[in-house]
Amino acid sequence: MVKFFLVTFFTEGAPHDAGADLSDTAREYADMIRPHCDGVFAYTPRAFAREFPDLAGAVADKTRDVLDHPQCSAGDPHLTAAVARWAKLGFFQWKPHLLLRFATSAPGVAEGDIVMYHGVDFRKYPQYARGVDGWRGTSAYLLDACRYDVYVTHDNGTRLKHDVKGALIARYLDASFADVEGVWGDLVIFRKSLQSRAFLARWAAMCDDPANLQPYPDAVPRHPSFIHHSADQSVLGVLVNVLKRDGALPRDWPPVVVMRRDLTVLWPRAS
Repeated sequence: MVKFFLVTFFTEGAPHDAGADLSDTAREYADMIRPHCDGVFAYTPRAFAREFPDLAGAVADKTRDVLDHPQCSAGDPHLTAAVARWAKLGFFQWKPHLLLRFATSAPGVAEGDIVMYHGVDFRKYPQYARGVDGWRGTSAYLLDACRYDVYVTHDNGTRLKHDVKGALIARYLDASFADVEGVWGDLVIFRKSLQSRAFLARWAAMCDDPANLQPYPDAVPRHPSFIHHSADQSVLGVLVNVLKRDGALPRDWPPVVVMRRDLTVLWPRAS
């Protein structure tokens, strides 16, 4: 029988990490979901670093790296946002590595089992807690609809130019991809398989390159319309479009999208 697992990640706040203290929220969230799956794995930055010491840098606070970078101008709102959202947790470099471990060596997760990564903060986003009793079936449905062993939803109208810096686009794609839909990185569903391992390994490798992950402005802006965002979600959006371009991912992937971050609201993707 196919099993279904939930993986999530939350911060504990000072003195353990540079994020907000979401410990109580994460505890309630896990209790809510546990009856409806075969296991809940909730990581904190210090738990991640302890379990995967070779990846401790992936959860390190890199705020000073941004503020001290010569390209960081004091008034750049995009870099200010990057510090607040992503630098405190290593620009989320940890995420593809964490999921890759569940696609390779996590105890109890067998080939063919389904793993969902989902954000934990249901107090900020109440829709994160909706329909949890149906997530097992919804995950299987979305993977089957995709004809692929990884599912990520499009970001409800956000384009790559809203979420990706120009140098990343220029490196892997070209400017014609500016208006292609981006993805939402707080929901990743995969079936443990060779296919999902290859996908997650490629995402992790791209995130291991600081030039891809960090949000510094392009030294020589090639496409001024692109915002200087980066982090794991931006890299994931680029990877998805590289795979589509190369024929490794179906062009209509994903054919079903999650609307407004709510897994109870699924719609066919507009063509």
